[in-house]
Amino acid sequence: MQSIDWQSDVSSVVFAGGVVQEDMDSNYISKLADDDADELRRKLTPHIGRQASHELPKDSGAIVGSYTEEEAEKWIAEYEEAMGEASENEG
Repeated sequence: MQSIDWQSDVSSVVFAGGVVQEDMDSNYISKLADDDADELRRKLTPHIGRQASHELPKDSGAIVGSYTEEEAEKWIAEYEEAMGEASENEG
């Protein structure tokens, strides 16, 4: 596990329901520093008991619909470049 002992920035996390109070308290919140726990609790609480959804959040910025092969290749290249930079920063 490469993420062990790494801190996560939860300020931009998007949740889509399917959160159970017990899981939130014992599996997520209890393992965080107080400020991060408060932030994550604030973000998770509205999703407790809601059915999980795989729909894109409104205003997600995701590109949906039809696009050209050229556009797809450009986005894939940008993604691969970003992932390469992320890997270099981890090492």
